[in-house]
Amino acid sequence: MELLRKIRLQKAYSLLLNSDMTISEIAYEVGFGTPSYFSSCFKKQYDKYPTDVRK
Repeated sequence: MELLRKIRLQKAYSLLLNSDMTISEIAYEVGFGTPSYFSSCFKKQYDKYPTDVRK
């Protein structure tokens, strides 16, 4: 389960840097049920929020 989450978050990180998709769209694209859960998992993994990466 943890490995799958890490892979999804890596894909999301790449999408944040290289696409114009919204954070919500990215969350659903990589398989998270809600954008808020995606953001909290992202924060745990990378110690920053998806919006911080997007800037």
